Amino acid sequence: MTFVGRGCRALVGMIHLPPLPGSTNYMGQSFDRIIEQAVDDARALHTAGFRAGIIQNTHDLPFSAIAPPETSRSCRSLAGRSGGKITGRSA
Repeated sequence: MTFVGRGCRALVGMIHLPPLPGSTNYMGQSFDRIIEQAVDDARALHTAGFRAGIIQNTHDLPFSAIAPPETSRSCRSLAGRSGGKITGRSA
């Protein structure tokens, strides 16, 4: 299944995450709250006409060439747990 037909254009939005667990800047925010914020941002993008999103952990500092395992797990978990909450469809 594709979300863009041949010859069509699509808007792709960016969902910026706050610092994740394991990051130097992590402020102790619950993972459920991080998911809630990401889903709220994704819904706003969807309402504005965006049909795809990229999840980015911009606020995890310092940057490294290889993401620590907890960052990868957090992003995978967030993507999996938020599926279907944006458009109301099941993941």
